[in-house]
Amino acid sequence: MVIGKSKKPRCFKNMNMNALPVYYKNQKKAWMDRALFQEWFEKQFVPNVRAYNEENGLPDRALLLIDNAPSHPDDLELVIGDIKAIFLPPNVTSIIQPMDQGVLQALKQNYRKKLLRSLLEENEDLTILQKLKKITIKDVIFWVAEAWENTSVGALQKSWKNLWPDLQFVEEVVPPVNECELLPLVKKNTGMRKCREGVC
Repeated sequence: MVIGKSKKPRCFKNMNMNALPVYYKNQKKAWMDRALFQEWFEKQFVPNVRAYNEENGLPDRALLLIDNAPSHPDDLELVIGDIKAIFLPPNVTSIIQPMDQGVLQALKQNYRKKLLRSLLEENEDLTILQKLKKITIKDVIFWVAEAWENTSVGALQKSWKNLWPDLQFVEEVVPPVNECELLPLVKKNTGMRKCREGVC
């Protein structure tokens, strides 16, 4: 879910909000609150889990582990049939919180690549600040969705290592980052035209 301040930002004009690759909601301060979380659980999490389970021949049940943030409803409110949420113990360090075990880092890394590529591909006559000001919530939503799609199964599985040590992991080969692929884009930008491989 992506939360913004505006119900329908200008950049979404003439766009079907249901066609977005994420669930977009608005809140006055663009914060998660109990009502939004409850709505996400009922309208997004449960239907998506049911569709996944049916598609894969699994029973209609699931357990969502969440931290006990003030923005989350009571776990008793997050139950629909055999699909429910339970809280991790309070004040648990990131050692056992699955999303803190590299998943968020991978997501952020993928997102930053999208942002950097966008800044480098944008009109070379604009300053970085001008380019940043042109970015809309729509751009961010599509970058986040693509960054999530590029987060590997291996990263997700490894995030459970501390809570579920017996889980079998998919071994994956992570391709090395190729800085040279961005070099032509970097050279196009003002102040970077004299960049050479290995000397930037």
